[in-house]
Amino acid sequence: MFMYTHLLLCDCTRLECHLDVVTRRKPEPVAKPRPASLSAASENPRVTMRAWVLGASAAFAIALAVTLSVTLVLLHDSGDDGVNNAQCATAATASGDFFPSSSRLSADASTTGSTAALVEPSVAFSVTYNTTFKVVRTLAHLSGVPAKTYVLYQCGTTAPTADSDGTAFASGTQYFSVPVQKVATGLTVAIGFIEELGLRSSIDVVDPGAVHAPCWQEDEETGDMTGVDATANWNSAANAYDTVAAWATATTDFDLVITDRFNTAGSGTDKDVNFDASEAPLGMLDRLEYVKFLSLFYNMEAKANAYYADQVKRWEYMRDRITYAQNNGRIASTYTCAWVEDQSYTWAGVSYVSFVVSFAQFEQDICTGAGLTTFIPSAAASGATTHSYSTMAAFHAAIANVNVIFDKTYFYTPSTTTKASVYAKLGFDQSSAAGIKALTSEGTILRMDKRVSDADPLVTHSSASEGLDWFESSFAHPALVLSDLSRLVWLDSVAGIDAPQAGCSRFFRDIKADDTVVKTTAADCPVYDAARISGTCDAQLDEQGITLDKLYGYNSPASMVSVTASFLIVFAVALMA
Repeated sequence: MFMYTHLLLCDCTRLECHLDVVTRRKPEPVAKPRPASLSAASENPRVTMRAWVLGASAAFAIALAVTLSVTLVLLHDSGDDGVNNAQCATAATASGDFFPSSSRLSADASTTGSTAALVEPSVAFSVTYNTTFKVVRTLAHLSGVPAKTYVLYQCGTTAPTADSDGTAFASGTQYFSVPVQKVATGLTVAIGFIEELGLRSSIDVVDPGAVHAPCWQEDEETGDMTGVDATANWNSAANAYDTVAAWATATTDFDLVITDRFNTAGSGTDKDVNFDASEAPLGMLDRLEYVKFLSLFYNMEAKANAYYADQVKRWEYMRDRITYAQNNGRIASTYTCAWVEDQSYTWAGVSYVSFVVSFAQFEQDICTGAGLTTFIPSAAASGATTHSYSTMAAFHAAIANVNVIFDKTYFYTPSTTTKASVYAKLGFDQSSAAGIKALTSEGTILRMDKRVSDADPLVTHSSASEGLDWFESSFAHPALVLSDLSRLVWLDSVAGIDAPQAGCSRFFRDIKADDTVVKTTAADCPVYDAARISGTCDAQLDEQGITLDKLYGYNSPASMVSVTASFLIVFAVALMA
């Protein structure tokens, strides 16, 4: 927590802001200190202003959500020819349009499906709709990511042999009958999207070695999902992992196997689909677009559109509040951040020193959203996303003026990783680290391992490890990432800005404070499921947004109406799907 928090509190005292105008969804633990000059009304959680804001917001949002959800239901039920693409075609429906505009992806952050047949919702993929099939093409402009063509045809219809204009499909095209029913994944990056689309029941086989999601842990341990060890050898000639025989056998006759361009947990069949959401050139919202990619295989585009639109709105809302605060002098606008990692190793008795600073687009997006400027070394090669230092002293000199350091260094057991072990790895206990701003009151050091799994799957696993929630939920919940970070950097002692509630993702661990890791187990499933289904995590974001508006003097209840309405629309679409 930086010294600027105290400036915030002083400003708020002078403006007589009400810092606690939101109704809490849990009992207040320990009252946080408040400026003595605040009036008694501001200590009352049922103040008139809160009642008006929340009441008006809820009434407007519910009306808007009901109107839009009814419209969505009508579109979903009727389409152009009244064909429901959640069901397989029959002789009576085979000639209908299974993919009218209401059942298509949107090309942007709107909830309305595209009226155009060709939809380009992402820098990573596009889709062309026909009446009984859709053609998904991944784009090769991402470095190293191969172009793929997937033809998804409505179940009950015949797989097309050519595109609607007679053009032959590209060599290597893969065909899928949709919506898929039987799916396997060894990638944790897909889990957050699967959860938010309500598709967990479609997963029959999983590699549980690094799975954090407690309900997936429970399903694997109770047998609702079959756990298979997909740990593979790296094939340097192929630049990919070898296919594991046991995994290939377990996924025989599956509709879809989620893998990536490195064949991670691939089956070696034409049912493998590359899910490359973690590629470095992708920004936070580019990563989020993979919820749309996944939805194509389930015919759940309308739900994906609504979820994407809601998350974008929440991300932009938090980002804009931080920007507003900086523009009005409430928090510093000169702070920097750096993503670092110790990749040093010893081979054949020889030690190799390598301290890496990374600046992938999603990392830059996170910093920018939180009001921080990403440190990019001046010596970094053009187009690179990392830069390394061969000596500790050079590394320390490079990051000397960085305020917020994100430590990405790998530890086999994050739960036993302490402040001392992090400092030892990064050399922060050495004299060359003296003067690094992140080690002073002007900075902080964070790791992305606040919540991890218990590394104890039912299946005997050769490489089970404490899986980070970061590698699952950050892709699907960019707004939660930004909220969690902003809380630690700027707002840690502000009333109404609390740590995420039980069942909600929490990513960052404060290393300077020697914060500890939280392990999740299968026993935590009911809490996480309840939070997801009830919308607890998004509701907390709404509450914090109202608090921020009051704190920074940003008088815009309509903006939170929009966010709240967005959530209700997603809820309505979830009920519809």
